[in-house]
Amino acid sequence: MRCPGRRWLPPLLMVAAMLAGLPEPAGAESPEPAAPDQPAATTDERVRKAEILASERWRRAMFEFGEWLEIQPVYSPSQVRGIRADLDRRVAAMSSWEVEYLLETLDTKLRILESPRAIEAREWLARYLEAMTDRRRADLLAGVPSVLDLSAAELAVRLRQVEAARQAVEAHADRSRRTNRETAALVHRARDADAATRRRLERIRRGEAAFSPYRPQPVADPPLLRRGGRSAGPDGGPVGRGLRHRRRRAVTASTSRARNHAVATRRGSGPRPPVPPAEAQAVSSPP
Repeated sequence: MRCPGRRWLPPLLMVAAMLAGLPEPAGAESPEPAAPDQPAATTDERVRKAEILASERWRRAMFEFGEWLEIQPVYSPSQVRGIRADLDRRVAAMSSWEVEYLLETLDTKLRILESPRAIEAREWLARYLEAMTDRRRADLLAGVPSVLDLSAAELAVRLRQVEAARQAVEAHADRSRRTNRETAALVHRARDADAATRRRLERIRRGEAAFSPYRPQPVADPPLLRRGGRSAGPDGGPVGRGLRHRRRRAVTASTSRARNHAVATRRGSGPRPPVPPAEAQAVSSPP
């Protein structure tokens, strides 16, 4: 049978063409409401259409389509009501053959929309759109066609576009997270270095460490650290300890010589004058 005023194409051939992403053969037309000047349907036509609308397959398709409209994140509630009303108007104006073709097309669309890939993409898209402001979301979704106007092939293309957008967004998020981790590690290292510098400076201020031009880090023991009320020398002992010791020994020796000289003077015997080297040699050697 042929639809009055339309060229008929086997539904399975059209579905295969849409799934393959190929254009429909020339002369093929998308299902639209019948023209107003179409001849009145016969009694058999009305009965056949009523049987399709009352079938289990039609009721299941309408139920699944309604469930998808309730959970999809793209269309607003007002748009969902418009899609439902548009579907009712189209079905009311269609012939039984057009209703049958619509059922086959809708069945193909639902298989795409309820596939695991589509469910995963739908859940991600819902989270992605929820994070946007209302204005940004409205601008992004402006001009999205009705699901009734999209063929199965076009719907598959839209699904691939959503998956590609998801991959791009997730790749950007991974790069951002990696950059944030690297920045946080750099800041942490800078803070640690700054804290170590502050601790070294505090030790220097308190006298616990000192700066040395010969070392990259402050030395642990400053050269002039006060210990027990005296300044420490390079050998760890008091500065000038050896000098004072030598001075003390010199003063003691000088005092001893002066005392011996005074004692000898009082006894009438002075110290023996030194003998010249030549005379000492003559005296010591016999003639």
